[in-house]
Amino acid sequence: MDAGEWRSGDKFLGTVALSAEYDISQSTAVRAVAVLVAEGRLRKEIPHGFYVV
Repeated sequence: MDAGEWRSGDKFLGTVALSAEYDISQSTAVRAVAVLVAEGRLRKEIPHGFYVV
């Protein structure tokens, strides 16, 4: 996000796609997304997914 890969309003990868894209475990992706949500950098829109704030 800091590098500008995603902009405000962009749909963020789901945890399965995130784990595949960055070659990490899905549990790591889940934790990473949870941190980004807690920091206010992502918002969750059920059932649509995550969006960059």
